Amino acid sequence: MPEKDFLKAFKYDLATHKVTETPFLTATGSLARPQDGMPGGFSSLSANKKTDGIVWTSMPVGDGQWNPVPGRLAAFDASNLKQLWSDDDNVLFAKSVPPTIADGKVIRATAANQVIVYGLLKRGASPGPIPSPRPLCYSIEQKHANYGGEAGLLGHPTNPESSSGDQVGGKYRDYRGSVFGMTSTIFSQKERSGAPLPTCSVPAGESTTLDSSIYWSPKTCAHVVQGQIRDLWLRLGGVKGKLGYPIGDETLTPDQLGRMSAFEHGEIWWYPEKGAYVHEQRDGNAE
Repeated sequence: MPEKDFLKAFKYDLATHKVTETPFLTATGSLARPQDGMPGGFSSLSANKKTDGIVWTSMPVGDGQWNPVPGRLAAFDASNLKQLWSDDDNVLFAKSVPPTIADGKVIRATAANQVIVYGLLKRGASPGPIPSPRPLCYSIEQKHANYGGEAGLLGHPTNPESSSGDQVGGKYRDYRGSVFGMTSTIFSQKERSGAPLPTCSVPAGESTTLDSSIYWSPKTCAHVVQGQIRDLWLRLGGVKGKLGYPIGDETLTPDQLGRMSAFEHGEIWWYPEKGAYVHEQRDGNAE
């Protein structure tokens, strides 16, 4: 999967032994292309001889050229490149390592001192569809480790794990890290005007401080809130405000031009030119 472009399939001509230059298929789905990220995605193919082909792709969530960023794993139907499934673990992305498929399992390397193994769900005794997998419920410590610990994007803690002071028994911890070079593809903060951005030929730039928090409750588990989305959410009251606890880590908006965080009772979106705002849905249209 190329950088900032869609996963694509090309035909191989058995007679001429050449690959066509025009794509035959283009992937569809929320992870059909890396989320604005170098170095792109790394794919492997599994199949039962000539049937049941699946393309498995490990990709960064954000620009992973200069910074350690979370990663995702997605599965695509090899016959039409429609996205079939994706995980939501956001464990630190390992560059240049495609998934390994063996014995009915998919093995994903990470840069967080973890190897994740995915397997088939067992069908229940009663007839019906296979149940959807339940996301793992991480603690604050586990979520920080998934992001690479103190050497990762979130950096070091600035306070001990503390009570949120509410009736549900929630907890939180604050962190301070730094992002080198471009920021807006990694967290909700615009690059400083005039700041030098690194390139492959001139790897010089500036670092930007990243303030993050991990909030946990028994119902929502642990999730990361960061950048200007975090700033707005805290001004609105944080967990005691109208939005409640985060239910997902900060990620890109569906159009992949901004950043967003989902909370129990709404979402905050952020765009470089607009800043952070509460995203409202009216009659199916964004306001």
